[in-house]
Amino acid sequence: MKKLLNALLFAHVRFGVLACLIGLLCPQNVLSQGIANLIITGNDIPESGLASAYISHSFRIDGEGRDNITDGKWAFVLPSSNGEETVVKSAEDGLFFDIDSLSNPDDFTISKDGIICGKIRFSGILNGKVVDLQYNVTFELRPTISNVSYTTQKIDGLDSYNAFCKVDYKGADYVYVKLEEEYGAMVRTQFVREPYSAHFACRNIASPFYAWIDIEAVNKYGRTVYTIELPPFDDQQTAIDNSVGDDNVYSEIKVYTADGISLKSISDVSAIQSLLPGMYVFKCYRGDKVVRVSKFVK
Repeated sequence: MKKLLNALLFAHVRFGVLACLIGLLCPQNVLSQGIANLIITGNDIPESGLASAYISHSFRIDGEGRDNITDGKWAFVLPSSNGEETVVKSAEDGLFFDIDSLSNPDDFTISKDGIICGKIRFSGILNGKVVDLQYNVTFELRPTISNVSYTTQKIDGLDSYNAFCKVDYKGADYVYVKLEEEYGAMVRTQFVREPYSAHFACRNIASPFYAWIDIEAVNKYGRTVYTIELPPFDDQQTAIDNSVGDDNVYSEIKVYTADGISLKSISDVSAIQSLLPGMYVFKCYRGDKVVRVSKFVK
């Protein structure tokens, strides 16, 4: 029954996304004064209307009488992160318009589906009448994992435990999970197809050893991997009892990139405000002992 409900939820969300995209992706060219034969065309954008955010794109005016248009003005508009429309680029006096790739997608509003909905606008004068066109374009992005949380629970009577995880992600239809144990002979895997927020459990993890849970989100533009490192269960309890936010708990916090490159050592958690946006690994020490390893996404 639970599987059926999850399947229905997934189908419902996907249908809602599709319905939304039909309105967004079908180029909507609106003209005033009854002129209906001019449109904006995306030179390299397929009929689906989905465009990569990582390459430049070109647009042109098509239709009868286009060469007689005067006072042409273009604007490329995106919703900023606070929801307000921002003119990213504008141009005048031409029937062609180019836009660059999005160098900082996080500056704009990204939907739950991992897309940015933009507009290409054109205005001009044709035979004394106002031309006013708009082309809706949807930019696809690499998948992102925005938040990961987990809890662990000892299995009574056994030297093992379960880990229960929640992952918030965008830009993919599912997450692929791999569990690897320090002295394990095999890697256990699972697909989790809950949209946007995935819940899953990794069970029967050996308590005395390290384990790693890799969470991967993939689409045609790339992949994002988030790794949870689980120390032996007794060490986990020491770490869980003392959150990263308690400044006086740790003698030192070492900060690393997601690739394991050492950046700095801090003693006060408030110092993370100086970090650039990205994913970081914190190793929290009490004396010479690592008592917590966690990841932070800014």
